[in-house]
Amino acid sequence: MKATAPQTACRGRRIRATSPATTRSADIDASATSGWNSGTGFVPIGAFSNRFTGRFDRLGHTISNLVIDRPSTDDVGLFGVVEGAPLRNVGLSGGRVTGRKGFGELVGRNSVGAVSASYAMGQVSGTADFICGPVGFNGLGGTVSNSFWDTETGGQATSAGGAGTIGRTTAEMKQFATYAAAG
Repeated sequence: MKATAPQTACRGRRIRATSPATTRSADIDASATSGWNSGTGFVPIGAFSNRFTGRFDRLGHTISNLVIDRPSTDDVGLFGVVEGAPLRNVGLSGGRVTGRKGFGELVGRNSVGAVSASYAMGQVSGTADFICGPVGFNGLGGTVSNSFWDTETGGQATSAGGAGTIGRTTAEMKQFATYAAAG
C-alpha cells in the first residue's frame, strides 16, 4: 500500500540540520509535488546555509514522481546540501529534477556525506555544471557506494559519485542482478 505525500510535508516545514535519524517505512507517491510552491515543486531538504546533517534511511522503500523545477537554483535534489550525513536505501522512481548547477536527483551537493545502496530513475536536467545522476557534486570526503542511476530516463551519462555510482540502462535497472552484484 502506497502512502501519498501530503502537501504540508515539506511546504513551510524543514528538517533542521540537527534533526535526529529519519526513517520511513512505506512507499511515497510524490506526484502532488508538481503543483507545490507555484509550480517549482518540492523544496530540497538542506541548503548551503542550513545543511542537512541528520541521518536518512528509506529502508528500501521508493519515492516516486518527485518534482523539483528550480532552473535558477544551485544545489538541488531531494537533499540540497548534505554535510556528514548518511543517506541509505533511498529509491527514487520517475519524476524530474531541474536545477542550475550542483544537482542530482538524490543529492545536489554531498559534503562529507555517505550515500549508499540507493538508486535514481527520474529525469535530470539543468543549465550549468555538475548535473549528474543521483549526486550532483561530491565534495572532498563525500562518498557514494553501491548506488545506481538510469542513464536513459535520467539523460546523464556521468555522476559525481565516482566508482560508487553505476549508470545503467532502464532494462538493467529492472533486473535484480544489477543490485545483487553490488553487495
